[in-house]
Amino acid sequence: MHKPRAKLLYRFTDIGGTLRSRRKELGKTIADVAATAGVPPSTLQRIESGRTSPTWHLVVAFAQCLDLEPALIPRERIQACEAVVAMMSDDNVPPLLGDHW
Repeated sequence: MHKPRAKLLYRFTDIGGTLRSRRKELGKTIADVAATAGVPPSTLQRIESGRTSPTWHLVVAFAQCLDLEPALIPRERIQACEAVVAMMSDDNVPPLLGDHW
């Protein structure tokens, strides 16, 4: 089975699309995620459509609902993080230390 390709986000405006993709991947509705995060569904709709940007508090709340991990990464380490993300998205990559093939 093909895994969706993971990616790092560089712009805050990319968050809405990522939230939408992940929500759909998990089979959750806007109402489900919004209720768990404690916001009106219209708030999540506006964020997913790019009409508004979420606060950091909402990024963290939605990430928890969708089993995502928000992270602040130093710019000088972005290339290394991208390499790890790319490897983890590829089914043919050897396992990491301690993992089983």
